[in-house]
Amino acid sequence: MPNFQNDQWQEALVSLANGAGVGGGPATIADGADVAQGTTTDAANANTVVGQLKQVNTVQGAVADTAVSNPASSGSVIALLKGIITKLAGTLTISGSVTTLGTVTETNSAAVKTDLDTILIGTNKIPASPATEGGNLATIAGAISSNKMATKAASGDFADGAIATIGAQADASAAADNSTASYISLFKRLLAKFPVIGTQTSANSSSVVIASDQANVPVKGGFTEQASLTAGSLNADLVPSTDVSAYRGLSLHINSNAYSGTLTFQSSNDNTNWISTYLYRVDLPGYSVGNTIATTTNVLFIGGINSRYFRVRMTSYTSGTAQGTLELFTVPPIFTPSNFQALQSGVWTAVPNAATTGGSTPYHLVSAASTNATTVKGSAGQVYNYNILNTNAAIRYVHLYNKASNPSVGTDVPVKTFQVPATGQIAGSFPVGSTFAAGIALSTTVSAADTASDAVGAGDLIIDLETK
Repeated sequence: MPNFQNDQWQEALVSLANGAGVGGGPATIADGADVAQGTTTDAANANTVVGQLKQVNTVQGAVADTAVSNPASSGSVIALLKGIITKLAGTLTISGSVTTLGTVTETNSAAVKTDLDTILIGTNKIPASPATEGGNLATIAGAISSNKMATKAASGDFADGAIATIGAQADASAAADNSTASYISLFKRLLAKFPVIGTQTSANSSSVVIASDQANVPVKGGFTEQASLTAGSLNADLVPSTDVSAYRGLSLHINSNAYSGTLTFQSSNDNTNWISTYLYRVDLPGYSVGNTIATTTNVLFIGGINSRYFRVRMTSYTSGTAQGTLELFTVPPIFTPSNFQALQSGVWTAVPNAATTGGSTPYHLVSAASTNATTVKGSAGQVYNYNILNTNAAIRYVHLYNKASNPSVGTDVPVKTFQVPATGQIAGSFPVGSTFAAGIALSTTVSAADTASDAVGAGDLIIDLETK
């Protein structure tokens, strides 16, 4: 049913006092005025006794009048009273101010007390006993102070600095880690200990201190393993194409399972075009290198990684199954080969070491009055240097033959011929040796032709050779 406001109740009571009714406004007759009796046909509220009586009867109403639902509505006194009784019989809702005159006892306010008993604070209800209620409310009131309960700001939030333990936004950072300070001060000190996120210089970074009982911090590289690898057919991959760009070294162990074929180590950057790759075999002296392994079992290869992809393929195959295990390391393996393979595209320059053995063999000859057909070395050898002196006033010639016996001067063809100037000298060397596969032989002549056979004089030539 509708709620009556205070001003609506007042209006209803005024309506009763003023005689408001169905017939119109209040009946008014001036004090002391004479009023005619009138006739029975006079209208209600006419200025006659009959009219005024009819008006009073209309305002009073009849027993059967229906209760009005709105105090502002027009109706008889009986209709208005019925409306008031109906309101009181239901739930009365007061939205305005109520002023109590006198004392309201608990007995007379039972409904109010019942409503209070249903109020919940957290999970606890105010007890029903009036004495207990009063005690608890007094305790709550006494607990509210600036030290224990946060004061609320106008916005409804807790006021800044209301709780001393939490502190205020403007609190300065705590002076020390163990300072007696608010939460905000301590948090500000804690935040100051953290460096700015992102790459920083050493001066702006937090230092790392090694524990006093751990002077040396071991560093261990990561690795991954491919185990139970097999290849038992032509072009089968013992190690399938693997992206090894995150690693710096590898170790491949071919186990003892028998096979007959050739495994080739291969690298690639595009995973399409493959290049044979050399690895070091650790079970041979000097870490012998190779890019294939044929039939051999129980061997270990190591090497650095210089490409994105790596694989091991069976490039020729007869029978059996090769088996192995591959280890990939983030830190390259350490090894020191004891011998090296060297490639030389030009002339080698050797610097000999002084020694009492192992050098060349000297050969010395003073010419006789003949062609001096002589065997210098009766087996394969090398000539390293020569020094020839001519004492005659005419040119003389010295011929060298690839022969293990005395040459047939005038018939055998020499491989080298030296011209010695008149009363002059020549000298020269072959740093890596001039090879004579059969043997070393010589002759002397006056003429330059390969078939010359004219003899020189005694003592015309003094010949010195170094051979091996």
